[in-house]
Amino acid sequence: MCSSDLAHPLGDCVMGDTSEQGVVNSQGEVFGVPGLYVADGAIVPTALATNPSFTISALAERVAFFMVHGREMQAGDPATPANS
Repeated sequence: MCSSDLAHPLGDCVMGDTSEQGVVNSQGEVFGVPGLYVADGAIVPTALATNPSFTISALAERVAFFMVHGREMQAGDPATPANS
């Protein structure tokens, strides 16, 4: 499902608005496979100008939040935890 046969720290399963643009949605859930999430650097679409560790950590925390609470959320609820 990911874009290459070799392991890369960034960009193998990029985040996109649709399945044509990426592998996962903005919540880290794989398009067409409900309940399957990617929560690492693979969802970052390209190399960053600085060390990506903080960005990867923040994205992983966001995906974890949606894994736990995403199905409980209702329209109008905040999209992320208050401390994000």
